Amino acid sequence: MKSFRGAGTVLNFLTVLIGGGIGLLLRTPMENNGHLLECVKFSLGVVTLCIGVKLFLAMRNPVVVALSVALGGMLGALMGLDQMVSNGALWLENVLGGGPDFKKGLVLASVVFCVGPMTILGCMRDAIDRNIDLLKLKSTMDGLVAIFFAAAFGAGVVASAFVVLIIQGLLTILAAPLKGLAQDQEMLDELSGAGGPVLFIVGLSLSGLKEVDSANWLLVPMLAPLIVFIFRLVRRPAVVGSA
Repeated sequence: MKSFRGAGTVLNFLTVLIGGGIGLLLRTPMENNGHLLECVKFSLGVVTLCIGVKLFLAMRNPVVVALSVALGGMLGALMGLDQMVSNGALWLENVLGGGPDFKKGLVLASVVFCVGPMTILGCMRDAIDRNIDLLKLKSTMDGLVAIFFAAAFGAGVVASAFVVLIIQGLLTILAAPLKGLAQDQEMLDELSGAGGPVLFIVGLSLSGLKEVDSANWLLVPMLAPLIVFIFRLVRRPAVVGSA
């Protein structure tokens, strides 16, 4: 019996919500031990840096990734994405209550949970084939990570469950026009490669090595497939002419 369309996203939402809730129960004891809290934050940052490097190595064309990161960061800064996210996080914090790490927890957890090929492929399979196996795996991983994120950064991580619900829900709805992307390995590789530096930037903030307005790079993964498409259009006349 097949699941309903979007079941994988609902499952992912629930695992992040539950994992974040468990993490909140652990936050108070950790706040009482500042050394332990800093150790967990630094550990999460280092792991995120490593995941970012792994995704980056999946790229095929360094130029595509470089352009995606540079243009995405500039576009995000010009649009004031970090300020927009800050305003949204502040509103949510006033509604839900939170602490000094609310915005950081919301932004960083949302990026970690939503950047990567598993998100797109999982939503495509969910929408088209009603197959949620990939999202089941992602949900399990995200739920476990949410425990540690929430223990370190508080209620913002719980709020990131709604970001997962919105983004993956939209991807599931847009499955038909995005089906080509899910079947285009080159575009998926470049998307992963572009997502790597974004996670690396997040890892810098998580570990405390450098405070960066990481929300400004949220558009980077979306630019990579577009740049690949433009490169193909530019190359196509040359191929025809040489024939």
